[in-house]
Amino acid sequence: TFDWYIPERRSNNNADMESGYASDLYYGDIYRTDHAGNVWFEDWDWNDNGVFAEAEQPSRILDRIDYYPDVYVGRLPIRYTWEADVIVDKIITYENTADDSWFKNAFVAGGDTSPPARAGSSATPGVYEGELATGLAADYMEENGFNVDKLWTSLGTFTGYEDIVNGFNKGPGLVYFAGHGNPGVWGNFLPDAETEAEFALGFTVFDIWKYNNQYHLPIVVIGGCHNAQFNITMQHIVTHNQEAMAHGEFYPHDGASWMLLEEGGGSIASIGYTGYGYGYINQYCLAGLGGWIEPRFFYEYTKAGKEYLGEAHGQAISDYITIIGGVNSDLIDRKTVESWVLLGDPSLKIGGVETKQSSDSNTEQADTSNKTPFSINAPTWNEGMSLTYKISNIDFTLDEIEGRYIDVHGKTGDFNLQVAEVTSDAYRTEFAISDADIKLNINLDLDANTTPLVLSGNVSDATLNGNIYWDKGNLGLKEIDARLTGVLDLTSLPINVSSMPKLIQKLLEKIPFKFALNIQATFNESYPLLNFPLTNNDSWGLPPIEITIDGTIESPWFKAANILNKIAGIFGKEFIPPELAKLLPVIQISKVLNMYNISNQIDIPEVWDPLYHDIHLFKCSTQKTITVEAGTFNSQEITMIRGIGQIFYSPEVANVVEIKGNFNDIVPIFKDVNMELVSVG
Repeated sequence: TFDWYIPERRSNNNADMESGYASDLYYGDIYRTDHAGNVWFEDWDWNDNGVFAEAEQPSRILDRIDYYPDVYVGRLPIRYTWEADVIVDKIITYENTADDSWFKNAFVAGGDTSPPARAGSSATPGVYEGELATGLAADYMEENGFNVDKLWTSLGTFTGYEDIVNGFNKGPGLVYFAGHGNPGVWGNFLPDAETEAEFALGFTVFDIWKYNNQYHLPIVVIGGCHNAQFNITMQHIVTHNQEAMAHGEFYPHDGASWMLLEEGGGSIASIGYTGYGYGYINQYCLAGLGGWIEPRFFYEYTKAGKEYLGEAHGQAISDYITIIGGVNSDLIDRKTVESWVLLGDPSLKIGGVETKQSSDSNTEQADTSNKTPFSINAPTWNEGMSLTYKISNIDFTLDEIEGRYIDVHGKTGDFNLQVAEVTSDAYRTEFAISDADIKLNINLDLDANTTPLVLSGNVSDATLNGNIYWDKGNLGLKEIDARLTGVLDLTSLPINVSSMPKLIQKLLEKIPFKFALNIQATFNESYPLLNFPLTNNDSWGLPPIEITIDGTIESPWFKAANILNKIAGIFGKEFIPPELAKLLPVIQISKVLNMYNISNQIDIPEVWDPLYHDIHLFKCSTQKTITVEAGTFNSQEITMIRGIGQIFYSPEVANVVEIKGNFNDIVPIFKDVNMELVSVG
């Protein structure tokens, strides 16, 4: 959605051709005082032309603005009620359970913000701006009794996102990042980097869910472009906004907001930029812009005695205006204070209302997984071997946005897989899932210019069975033949049953609408999902593939309808529209697709590896001992997109023993999905 409960004010400062970034400072700057001492309402429209905070390149200031925050403003970037529940719980718990044993720990992360890769010959070797800025903040904190871990690329203590995850999981009280970013990612360069590839990616929206610091919640300051751009939305995908998607504005939330909204960890507040973040290069990096205002927050708390979150944030802005200045003469100084937003409760007392000592153990957990080098070849399956898995239920309801309703529920019996045939180059496995019930109700009015998407249907007593053909060499998919049978509740469909003839209505009440969907999917070449041999840190995507879809849809009702239509035709009547009648009594899927000019040959593009920087669709991580209902097995963990999905493959059973979808940490109303081995035959 593009809507907000608390509207945003956008600046018309056209610095770097980025007019239109959000500025919550507007709500804090209430009045201004003229040279005569008269007090005026500050509306950010000096020239009274209806355009707020207006400035044009190179330094044409059209609206002279006071900017000093008269009240302290923070934003809770909430879209849904469960997000409000998470944040309120975190704030109340934080203020009442402050504990210096964890709060007085901090970490900073940075690197070479302006290396030759970005600054060219202007870069001074050995001067690492992100480390200078975070080092200054670390000095302030250490003088105040904090223990500060320095995660710097020059020290080798910051090499990737795992270092940041570990930093959070120690449960720090304050955190400061200085580097580069967009709404979905943050990181910084290796020392004196010559290429863009020499970059340590610190966090993305795909791994914030791994911050398991519980209620040991830090205040996080992020130096980097757009990391607190709270007005991003997945609606950009719906409207096909290519520019927004190219700039990382299509995620559910920006990184700073996601840390605040994360249940079970993350931050208690986040501070960052809604637009570009700026900094001077080389030894001048602390003279102004981000390199000055970001460390100033830590100065306000540790040196100036500002104990409340909004007070420390607001005073840093006031000091910038007073000491650095330029807000009514320089577009970049102006933008620095306008776009530096506080996401959190401004009345929060930093460190909590009352500090206490606690004997609680550190939240960090040791990694006990086995990192011994390994190589696992494709398995050999024998005829008759069988595996049985249980699959968790799916329950998801979203009904908090007008015009958008999603209600999906699904449950199944066990999933059985048995090797039925072994040939010289392939395996044929028979599979079956029984006792499945599926309920689907979706009504999405996504865009005023498009027809709402309406999907609904209830299927009960469903059974899915068939054959899967596997390549013997790499265990790639070759062909899938499946048959889905069940009972469809026609009243659950988006059709008006009452408009049907009375006879049909009576029959539908008495006779269940049973159906059978037969489908064949043929791959033009072997399509491997796992990349054997599985080896340490190996990663992969998916190759391009062409799939040919064919099959039929059968039902006794189709046969009856076909007969009735032919009888009606004798009397010159039409019981069924001609375009549908020609499909009966057995509906050919290829013919249905052809009616809508859709080919039954589907080209699936390649999924690249990496997806972005060091984010992989599949990656072998570590060997672990996994206990499931069928027993305890040595297995290889394969992570999907930073562990949002996990596959555990065990050579002991020559197959997967568990698959996890870790969705609840990302969307609390969505339960985790799990499939685990329950028996081996």
